[in-house]
Amino acid sequence: MVLTSERVNADVAAQILRKGNIPVFLEKPPAISKAALLDLMTDEARSSSCVYTAFNRRHVPLFSRLNLPASRLHRVTGELSRMNREIASFPFTCVHLIDSAQFFGQSLFAETEITFEQNGVSSWTLEGQFESGASCHLAFSPDREVENEFLVFETDDEKWELRFPDIGSVSPRVQLTHENTGIPNKEMARSDGPYLEVMGYAPCIRDFLQEVRDGKLPHSIHRLNSCRRTIEILEAMQMSRDRVLAV
Repeated sequence: MVLTSERVNADVAAQILRKGNIPVFLEKPPAISKAALLDLMTDEARSSSCVYTAFNRRHVPLFSRLNLPASRLHRVTGELSRMNREIASFPFTCVHLIDSAQFFGQSLFAETEITFEQNGVSSWTLEGQFESGASCHLAFSPDREVENEFLVFETDDEKWELRFPDIGSVSPRVQLTHENTGIPNKEMARSDGPYLEVMGYAPCIRDFLQEVRDGKLPHSIHRLNSCRRTIEILEAMQMSRDRVLAV
């Protein structure tokens, strides 16, 4: 289990891969640049083992109820904001929302445009389109007055909202809402309990161990290749920030 800092995750995982047949559970992000990710994927291909990417929000138990017809999806919106976070490291947190938008939308980004601004508060915006054709708008900020994290998936006649709890909240609550256009009643489900459970951390580890026991890790949907677009966007966020701060 590689639970090191973002900047050394890939190097540590590569060292383990070179030691032999050791399944690797790798905390997000698995790399901080596309080049580093490709190097790690090369090390994995040369080894006799596999890397499992630990994006915990993929494993939130409540979201297993999500019944999203990806072929009819036309728009995705979302926000991830925190209080008093460092600008330099904040993109490492943003990968959660970027990965979740693709994972639950069942499609990778075909194209994206990243913008960074400092107008009183710091913020990034992502405007993009999925390979499925759906459009996407995501907003990120490290220094808002309140914390917020959600994703909304829309078709022509349905909408799903995934809402995450405040970090460190006493009673963490994950929420899933579904509504049909023209029908006033919303279907709403909440999940309360220990933070490590409701936010998917513990289920993520259990899923990894089960795949190892069953011999399914080589065919897992949580392999390194599943986060290539996320890492490319992470790198673009860092570059857009650096360009603005250098002026």
